[in-house]
Amino acid sequence: MTVKRRRSWGTIKKLPSGNHRASYVGPDGITYAAPQTYKAKIDAEGWLGNVKRTIDLETWTPPGAEKSRGLSLAAYSAMWLSHRTLKPRTRSLYDDLLRLHINPKLVRRGISN
Repeated sequence: MTVKRRRSWGTIKKLPSGNHRASYVGPDGITYAAPQTYKAKIDAEGWLGNVKRTIDLETWTPPGAEKSRGLSLAAYSAMWLSHRTLKPRTRSLYDDLLRLHINPKLVRRGISN
């Protein structure tokens, strides 16, 4: 009798074609699959290992997510505010909230952080 071992992280399924499909549940709770299938199970395990490492190092981003261009929150919020049709009092309030409370706390944080 063979004992089926559970993987500690991620899943690998053997497809009818004989290839292996690797998938995992990301930190955001969504299941992601490898961009391709693998002929050898060890290749699928290697791909899962690489993804797990990026998650552990906190450098993981969801597949397909647009990369940030180094835009700071302060720059984005100024751009966002300038593109809104707001009454003067509302614009002043939003500007004050950003300037006094939000930007000082998150001054070094980029959009992707």
